[in-house]
Amino acid sequence: MRFAVAAAAAFVLAGCATLPQKDEPRFSTEVSEVPQELTCTSARTPDALYPIFKHEFVCQGGALDNVMLFITADPADGETITSIRLLWKQWREPEYPLHSDKREATRFLAWLVHRYLPSNMGPKMVDTFFGETDRKLYSPHFYMVYDWQPGPVLNVHRLELRPRRLLQKPNEVDYDERPR
Repeated sequence: MRFAVAAAAAFVLAGCATLPQKDEPRFSTEVSEVPQELTCTSARTPDALYPIFKHEFVCQGGALDNVMLFITADPADGETITSIRLLWKQWREPEYPLHSDKREATRFLAWLVHRYLPSNMGPKMVDTFFGETDRKLYSPHFYMVYDWQPGPVLNVHRLELRPRRLLQKPNEVDYDERPR
């Protein structure tokens, strides 16, 4: 397990110089660039005919579509991103050893870290996302919530990024976990 986390951290850090980090992402830009940069086996783009999905983009990856990236826009303007969520449904290894899509989850996480977070947060995000402990983290531009939900057949790893400007006190904590 430690080797897998170390390998994932190395993968995340290796890409730091290749993908630009953005301060204020725009919904239309992200929707057009995500399929070019990630392997989406299935993608749902906003469609005016289905208003319930008008402000959400979904990219699914992996052999079993167990890795999902959701980008949600503010309905008021349609361009301001209100949340970015990464979800990985990890099949429990002893019961279902065929495929858990961990490699694809690592690629999606690396993309997310490089695109939205400072490069020195890479190792912490890898440890968090592949861990089994709920956490709240802060970066200069985002508030991040990670939760892990174990289940009888699969475990769900969920990471959500919300812009700090949406917080009631966006400058409350600088850069890391809240002090205990």
